[in-house]
Amino acid sequence: MNFLLLKASTFLLSAILFVWIFSLIRRRMLIEEYSFLWILIAAVFLVLSFFHPLIDRVAYWLGIDYGPSALFLFFNVVTLFILIHVSIQLSDYKSKKRILAQEIALLKDRVEELSQQVKGEKPRQSSNE
Repeated sequence: MNFLLLKASTFLLSAILFVWIFSLIRRRMLIEEYSFLWILIAAVFLVLSFFHPLIDRVAYWLGIDYGPSALFLFFNVVTLFILIHVSIQLSDYKSKKRILAQEIALLKDRVEELSQQVKGEKPRQSSNE
């Protein structure tokens, strides 16, 4: 494969990623918490699309013979850390959702009880008394 074609295609894909990230941020589909991380990843892609020898040098320092393999390893590790972080947040949101649902049920019960008191009806006995 022609080296110039490889360089142009990697730059084009990196630029598309960069523009896509910014459009997600602009449409508020990507929150600020993650936007910096994704902008940084897209910027690294852009820089590395211009400086292929840099990839080879980093790979050499890591003891990897083929430069793109080091890049692939790097981005797989980054993706793994992002997935773990998102899984932790998802678990946290799930437990918070359960707590909120319980609080809403208690508040609905309390509102119903107060509504009956205002109407002059005798409040019903709750099952936990």
